[in-house]
Amino acid sequence: MRLVSAALAALIFTLLPGFETASAEPSTCTWTVVSQVRNGEVHTTVTCAESAQTNEAVVEAEKAEPAAGVAAGNCYLVIAGQPLSADERREICERPAGASGPSLNELVAMEFQRTAIPASSIAIQPPEGVTLVNLDTLFATDAVAFEEGFTLLGREVTLRITPVEFEWITGDGGSFTTTTPGMAYEQGRPMTDYVSWKYLQPAQALGPSVNVTWTAEFRIAGGDWLPVQGTVTTTGPAAELEVKEAVPVLVGGDG
Repeated sequence: MRLVSAALAALIFTLLPGFETASAEPSTCTWTVVSQVRNGEVHTTVTCAESAQTNEAVVEAEKAEPAAGVAAGNCYLVIAGQPLSADERREICERPAGASGPSLNELVAMEFQRTAIPASSIAIQPPEGVTLVNLDTLFATDAVAFEEGFTLLGREVTLRITPVEFEWITGDGGSFTTTTPGMAYEQGRPMTDYVSWKYLQPAQALGPSVNVTWTAEFRIAGGDWLPVQGTVTTTGPAAELEVKEAVPVLVGGDG
């Protein structure tokens, strides 16, 4: 279990003193988040649609450069005093009542993008970093689905993160994509079961690798799984591979 990053937590103010979720809320809530600037303070409300229960947090905000079309002095950084990357920079400006902040799905998607997904290494057969010209060289990777938990809006959220696409970089200028992670050789299996590549000429110091695209689903407090917007792609490290040409050897028979 991990907490939402400091930037996101400050954005939705769930970690501020006095910001609590009432125990009378229903077991399932569709949350909406609205942020407004009033008299130099950012007011953020979180509402459960099923119960109409609303929680509010207030924080003094740091002045920000005005957004396009907004008068100078009417925009504020939601996250005061925090160093922000470009994609985390959030400005709240004076706007009519009811102007919406990010939705729950958007907040979950932001956390998915921040999740540390390990890069997947490529496994190659034949082993020992050597293959032959015109031989089916097998590729595989160990990317598997996993779950990650965090706290959002005072509720436990679980991400189920799944690899869905594999881009194989062959190292000789080629690449191809599959929806399966490949597998190690098993006697009797047809070649169509494997992820493979044929190198057409000798080469030294090739660096094949695999890039994996991941999608996610989320659920709140053990509820139904729902899709998360967007994907994440991890870039795997290059392996060492040499391609040799087999040399035919004439073997004499007896007599």
